[in-house]
Amino acid sequence: MKIVTALAAIPLSLSLLACGGDDPTILPPDGSPIDAPRIDAPMQANCQATASYGAVTANPETTAAYWDGGTAQAPEFAVGLTSIAAGPPADGVQIELYAGFGALSGGIVPDTYTITGDELNYATCGVCVTIQADITQDAVGSVYMATGGSVTINSISPTFSATASNLTFEHVTIDPQTFQSTPVGDGCNSSITSVAIDATLEPLPQQ
Repeated sequence: MKIVTALAAIPLSLSLLACGGDDPTILPPDGSPIDAPRIDAPMQANCQATASYGAVTANPETTAAYWDGGTAQAPEFAVGLTSIAAGPPADGVQIELYAGFGALSGGIVPDTYTITGDELNYATCGVCVTIQADITQDAVGSVYMATGGSVTINSISPTFSATASNLTFEHVTIDPQTFQSTPVGDGCNSSITSVAIDATLEPLPQQ
């Protein structure tokens, strides 16, 4: 089962870091469990993500990586995230890795993965790449799911190191029960030419 931390609480760390906060705790503001989906924020008709972010230079102050399940060397879940627009509200990009899903059916292994097939839907992706737009301390405004590009996982532990290139995205909603991502069809698309995420892998904070 997917943790859905990306759509639950992790984006809050980006907004807190962007505001200069020092608290590393990642918890939903309502105190709900860390794996409780928080993807029911109302979507606005206007596109909240920038049409193209170009080549992103990750800011170390808004870059982090977490793991959960298994061991740090062979986790069941790992995520690297960084801000791509400081805001406020902030925008962020996340590379989530789920062992046993999609391209990672054999586990999280360093390699280059193309965003195609199972990786195009949040319910089935092993290498899941999303833009989270208009992040506030209370919610994520919009979620954009990758529709193309590639991700290279260089290492997982002790450093989460991944690069991605030629990423394209579309605005989606994600069902909190099935995790199926569905295009909104509002013409809101985005792209990232390149981005690199390098951060020390830390345990996912628990409530």
